[in-house]
Amino acid sequence: MSATLNTDLFRQYYQDSCLLEVAGRTYPIEDEYASDDVDQYVDAAIAKVCEIHNSQSSGDILVFLTGPDEIDRSVDEVESLLKDTALVLPLHGKLNEDDTKRIFEPTPVNKRKIIFSTNVAETSITIDGIRHVVESGMVKESMWDEKRNMQVLKIGNITQSSVKQRRGRAGRTSSGKCYHLYTKETYESFDICPRAEILCIQPSIAVLKLKYLGVADDIEKFEWLEAPSAASMRDAVTSLTWLNAIDSNTGQLTEIGQRMAELGLSPMLSAMIVHGKEKSCVSHVRALAGMLSVAQSVWWRGKNTEKRRNRSEWCRNNMVNGKAMNMALEFANETARQLKIFKLDFTEPLFDRILIDNVLNSVSAGYFQHLAISNGPLRSGYQLAASNQINTPFPRTSILTIATQPPKYALYHELVNLNGINYMTTMCPVELQALPPGWLASLPQQPADRIFGSHTFSNLGPSLLVACFGKRCAKKQQLEDAFQAVLDVDYAQGTLTIWCHPSMLVDAQRGVEELLRVEREKLVTEAEEYEIVGSTRVLLGTGSLPLMMLLENEYVKVIVRGLPTNVTEQQLEEKFRRCGK
Repeated sequence: MSATLNTDLFRQYYQDSCLLEVAGRTYPIEDEYASDDVDQYVDAAIAKVCEIHNSQSSGDILVFLTGPDEIDRSVDEVESLLKDTALVLPLHGKLNEDDTKRIFEPTPVNKRKIIFSTNVAETSITIDGIRHVVESGMVKESMWDEKRNMQVLKIGNITQSSVKQRRGRAGRTSSGKCYHLYTKETYESFDICPRAEILCIQPSIAVLKLKYLGVADDIEKFEWLEAPSAASMRDAVTSLTWLNAIDSNTGQLTEIGQRMAELGLSPMLSAMIVHGKEKSCVSHVRALAGMLSVAQSVWWRGKNTEKRRNRSEWCRNNMVNGKAMNMALEFANETARQLKIFKLDFTEPLFDRILIDNVLNSVSAGYFQHLAISNGPLRSGYQLAASNQINTPFPRTSILTIATQPPKYALYHELVNLNGINYMTTMCPVELQALPPGWLASLPQQPADRIFGSHTFSNLGPSLLVACFGKRCAKKQQLEDAFQAVLDVDYAQGTLTIWCHPSMLVDAQRGVEELLRVEREKLVTEAEEYEIVGSTRVLLGTGSLPLMMLLENEYVKVIVRGLPTNVTEQQLEEKFRRCGK
């Protein structure tokens, strides 16, 4: 079992059980932390790999990143930089069996093996020869946001237990070294252990499987190791009921639910495929499902032109990632075997308007609960139809940048959370007539009633905007929640635009005005330290006016990291007031 397993949890669940601890054999591991946190961890990982390789230090290298898109880009760039001196390989859950086997083959003579991996290499496998681990401190996780009633694919920091697992890869077969791309202080701010996966997702798949296997007809009475919240369970059952997978009267799986459970995919994707079979367009829908499985890595992002030249002509001409296309094909073929259909057939039905409508109807049948409503102009973004918070904001998706006018209503595949900002990764325009009337009637507010107004603050300097929103807009989501509005920051133009329901616009405007006033005052009174001789420093204020001299062990600035999110600025001021103004 895992060295970081929560043994107390299992001992409480399995009563009268005994605990046997068997120590594993590990070798010494040296840790190297960065002097400062990096903004672009992928670029930093690539640079660290090249540094290790050029240092002539022996041993293979394992690099942890968040997903196939980052990994493919890194593999291409490192291959281009190191030429034939290294064997550079990807490792993630979407590789086929042959590509995965290459990871475990002996390293060629006079070459170094460099592996870019997701957290699949964190605990489940041991790779001989690894002596260097480059640890980004990042992970991509699917999280269920109960507040907004949505599933979000979030890229964020890992936990301390995951760091221990990753660094341990360097000491499995010999002594090694772990290179952390963040500071020691940042590591100490990480959570200790990860939450159980069932607590991070809407448990729709689990509910579907339990009912399909006959393990638990009454889900609320099932004895979970760590039970999901009651609200999450209700949302899962409600979602499956709207998908016609569960009978609303009996609570049992319907025939559609049985077929969805057999596929073993996410319920929305399964419902889309099952509906496609009913509409006689299952090959086209399976192909679409395969592409959705690689939606974030389908486009070519590598800089290695020579390697791209070796891909198929069609992929090369259209800047498409050939590996992603192969993974999509394997997904479609595996789905075909489960449906007892042995090949993709695009010859029938004919590609005409009827076929297109049937495919779109299949998409709507699966993803109607992922309805997004345009707030109006392009920069105002979208809002989620099914949210309990009527004015939940949604930043714009990159796909919309090519459109002059965004579609009024659209379905999205998934949301990716980057630095606290949500992005819709794949969208499909839709008309409300294509969605179930009963589901539309159940919404907390009708889509046609969601019209936003706006107000723009201009002539704002970049320093003030950074002070308000934090580095990389880290505070943006928190402020949007507080004001119940979409906040659009344009550093180049020096503007800040508020988008929200007209009834809330005045309050949001006042809140932002107060935020700008407070941060302006801080910037005016801000002072900066400058070292002059040894540890002696001078404190300069506005206009470079000297305010005071600071000797050794005298400080006017305290940096606090890893604070709980509920700690306020006022509480911090009270805590440090005894140290001076």
